[in-house]
Amino acid sequence: MYVYIFQRHIGDGSFHLASEEKLRILPGLFSKPDSLATRGLAHDLEARVDEVISAAEERAPQEEEEKDGHVKRATPVLARISPQVLDRVGGGGGGGGGAEEVAKVAAALSARLRNSSRLFFSEPARGERGGFATVAGPSLGTLSVREARVLQWFAVNLLTHKLIGASFSASATSAIVDVGPQDLELTFAIPSGRPGAPPGGPERLASVSRVSAFGRSIKLVSLVFKGLGLMPARLAMLTEDQVKKEKKGEEVGGMVEIRNECMNPIAQAVWNYEGRDYHIQGKEEPDFELVRERNGPFAGKKINRPVASFDGCHKRAVSFLSGKVPTNESALVRAILRGREIFMEGMLLEKAMERGLTLPYK
Repeated sequence: MYVYIFQRHIGDGSFHLASEEKLRILPGLFSKPDSLATRGLAHDLEARVDEVISAAEERAPQEEEEKDGHVKRATPVLARISPQVLDRVGGGGGGGGGAEEVAKVAAALSARLRNSSRLFFSEPARGERGGFATVAGPSLGTLSVREARVLQWFAVNLLTHKLIGASFSASATSAIVDVGPQDLELTFAIPSGRPGAPPGGPERLASVSRVSAFGRSIKLVSLVFKGLGLMPARLAMLTEDQVKKEKKGEEVGGMVEIRNECMNPIAQAVWNYEGRDYHIQGKEEPDFELVRERNGPFAGKKINRPVASFDGCHKRAVSFLSGKVPTNESALVRAILRGREIFMEGMLLEKAMERGLTLPYK
């Protein structure tokens, strides 16, 4: 459970994050009873729901307390199940056991919230998306992929102070680039009255959502670029030399041997992709660079170390992207994104966080 407390600036109406708290409550609401029993954990759904809602009640802001200590006005609650969770339990619209599991959790949450004096709860309508409502409906519901992206875009722009009053500019708002395993999705805002086809034509268009922010109507556009995901990019960048020479990498022991400047010469890795194993190493004749040692007997001194070639690897990335996106289309995308902050999402962000290349959720 993530708890965020915001303060709104009186002068310009901008929002600022005052504090945040992370609370880990296990087991989760969608944990399977058999797996819980194996781990010796309680598998009673009502008990797990009560623990989650009780934690929310303790942290809900208290408004207009009466003299006897009772809360006069309860805090409105909005609960949504994300597309990732729905995909995992199989309740994303395919029916079956996953839909039944979602309905059980919905019923347990509804029963507990109905009896809460601290949280204001609006009942979901029966029969809507397996017992849940859409984002425009009652308190409890599921999120589609598009709805999740809209809320994510709104949160990013709210916290980066791009949405200040009704005078904000849609063309100055932040954009989100979601680099998934196979595809890349770009989400950005444009004025609601702007006509014209998206860059790359209708086949690039993933969704268009009309959003009202502080009384201002805008269009949120998501474009999808097939084959620009992390895995195709990695394959292309690692095998570019073999493709140019019209030959395959040498196979040794069932693995494709690859020497590549993107890999540090003192490191090696094995990667399985699309049924093939790749043994990846750095260049045979490595580049060297003076690197300041952080630890050990030579701490603080510069040592000549073999390094990967950042410039060479960057050229490979540029070559991959320019080969996938036509020049006229990339020019239109650059024009749309000019002057905007761009926030990364998806598998590429996860890998960057794993390697310490970026701070989580900053």
